[in-house]
Amino acid sequence: MKRDKNFDALLEKMDLNSATRIVWKNSLVKADSCGMGVDLIEAISGSFKFPSSLDALCYLVSEDPIYEGPDSFASVWERFAELHDDSNYDQMQLLQSLELILIYIREQSMKTKLSTVLGYLICSEEFAYGSADNRKLAEVVRAMLDDFGFDG
Repeated sequence: MKRDKNFDALLEKMDLNSATRIVWKNSLVKADSCGMGVDLIEAISGSFKFPSSLDALCYLVSEDPIYEGPDSFASVWERFAELHDDSNYDQMQLLQSLELILIYIREQSMKTKLSTVLGYLICSEEFAYGSADNRKLAEVVRAMLDDFGFDG
């Protein structure tokens, strides 16, 4: 019951209409049931635009042998924190860029592993850092997906 109250507070902050709120709540509950944890759910859902991206992240974690076990999401978050520590971009930009990749994978009906997705994000971040322009990371990721696709 406590988690439901946490989710209700989170949904309230998201300022959603009632239909969208129901879809988000279902995704939040699903994320919790697959072991994501309330703190991680709050951090990620505050950056994602679509609840289906949260569902896709849960699925990728569950399917990637690198992240097996009861602490799988803690391992993912640790890996993401390492990426963030080494990045010139803030957590919000990294998560929004991650969501773009997740959407692309879903639209292309592709199968991949989360470790591959994070590798693509790292590559995109390195490319953005090495380029002369000051585009947002999401813009760089979108351009890379458009130009090169995703091979994972």
